[in-house]
Amino acid sequence: MPEFATPHQHESAAHATLPGAKRLCPFCRSNYVGRSHRRGPIERYLLPVIGVGVYRCDNCDGRFYAFSHMHAAPASKDQAA
Repeated sequence: MPEFATPHQHESAAHATLPGAKRLCPFCRSNYVGRSHRRGPIERYLLPVIGVGVYRCDNCDGRFYAFSHMHAAPASKDQAA
């Protein structure tokens, strides 16, 4: 019997983005994407410095990297004036 994934199948579903959000899974194009735990020194120390987050799709269980929305570059003072 096939097992169907639901948006609330995994623990990270509580932190999943809403269907109207811009983050999509690159594998299945699902909107149910949440942050994933970082593994290893590169994911823990290097990726946060360059503004890349680790994400997991709650639909297909795919794990991927993407630029974090929180690390968007703020407008410079020259552009604001």
